[in-house]
Amino acid sequence: MCLYTLQQKGLVVQFMWVESHVGIHSNEIVDHAAHTARYSHHVTQQQCTYSDLFLSFMNRIRKTWISDYQQNIKGSYYKSLEEKPPKNIGIDL
Repeated sequence: MCLYTLQQKGLVVQFMWVESHVGIHSNEIVDHAAHTARYSHHVTQQQCTYSDLFLSFMNRIRKTWISDYQQNIKGSYYKSLEEKPPKNIGIDL
């Protein structure tokens, strides 16, 4: 449901495969469930929580900020001191 809502708002959600830690029991269960679901025609709707998306949003904001920081002419003196902006972007969500 959450992905559908995001799509309706025109947002693009990208998933990325990350190699699991083989041999960890809980990961094996999740890997099996994901493999089984891949061939299923049943769609399960999951509710998104704040914590599900927070890190992704913060990473996206930071990447955009770094890109703007590096391309912008303003702040050249500060950029001569610091190649990248500080890690704390001053946003509390």
